[in-house]
Amino acid sequence: LIPSKMKLDASCEGYSLSFSCDGESMQLTCTGDATIEINSAMFGREKREICEPHPGALNGWSESCSSSTTLNIAEATCNGHETCHLEAKSEVFGGDPCPGWHKYLMVKWQCIN
Repeated sequence: LIPSKMKLDASCEGYSLSFSCDGESMQLTCTGDATIEINSAMFGREKREICEPHPGALNGWSESCSSSTTLNIAEATCNGHETCHLEAKSEVFGGDPCPGWHKYLMVKWQCIN
């Protein structure tokens, strides 16, 4: 369970997975001469357990929803840079993909040389 207002970064097989809850931001950073490569990105809601603002807040939520622009925006913002900043906000990704529901940003990325 990833509660609201919490950021999570995990790493597996050379990829990092970063989450940021609605209204929060994330910073992706590579070291040395490596640069960021975004592998996938989603802004919306796919899982009940991630960024639930409070117990019961998602009662009635039943289907996934996400912005179709997330991957393109994340790639344009971050690919080829040593560091980048992304905000989990509807305005950034072209509108609210899940009206009435608390959303989150999930980015799978890696550092490449």
